[in-house]
Amino acid sequence: MKQLQKRKKGFIARNPWLWTGIGIVVIIALLFLARTLSQPPPQKTDTSRVALKKQNLDAYTLMAGTIQFDTALFTPLAPDLRRQMQQLLRMVSNRELADVIARLNRMRRHSAYESGVIRLLTGVCYYELGQAESALNAFRSGVKLLDTLSTPDEYHRRLIARLGFNCGYLFQFYSYPESARHYYTLSQRALSSLAEPDRQFAGSLLNNLGLTLETIGDTVNAQRSYLQALNYLDTTGTTPEAARLQKNLRRNFRASRAGQHQS
Repeated sequence: MKQLQKRKKGFIARNPWLWTGIGIVVIIALLFLARTLSQPPPQKTDTSRVALKKQNLDAYTLMAGTIQFDTALFTPLAPDLRRQMQQLLRMVSNRELADVIARLNRMRRHSAYESGVIRLLTGVCYYELGQAESALNAFRSGVKLLDTLSTPDEYHRRLIARLGFNCGYLFQFYSYPESARHYYTLSQRALSSLAEPDRQFAGSLLNNLGLTLETIGDTVNAQRSYLQALNYLDTTGTTPEAARLQKNLRRNFRASRAGQHQS
């Protein structure tokens, strides 16, 4: 028996092809593992998930702003978490989006605010990857987390405003105007309570809310929202937001006048 075992060991040691085959199998296994780890982790199943399929390109050409992250939201975070989030933002700028999502999903979170910030960045990463449904799911879960707060402070309201805008933006672009109106209104309420809201963001929000109201036939409140946007966006400027607001104001004004003549 011992002689047989020695012969087997000697055969393995003397056979280079066997070791080559083992090496190839190990390399293939490592490549498969690396490919698996590089994929964005799947989102948890949500029964309220919406299928985002029908893009509204006409609305897109009139919408202002875009889905993005607000770095001011890092301010109230604990120092360790703030450093982690800043590092992740650098990875986002390097387009390491799948890795960022994986790290965010492994992060410990101790409060609704921290979880909301994490889900906001998670949604932005999914959006940048072209996974609109996963992005929307992350944003909506963040809104749901913060919606239960009875007395949100300034940073909670800033976070709610950003999450609500991002939800509204996706719903508007994918032809769900009623849902877009709901989240834009939520965002507007949170933003209106801030002493100094970001002017570009506030103007974009009010422009998009007006466009959504116009889409569902509420031209009166749409005009009101467009006029409120004028308080934040300078329509004499050359920015895309200014040009779109001007166009929306003129079109809605003509539609309102036509409705008055018909009545």
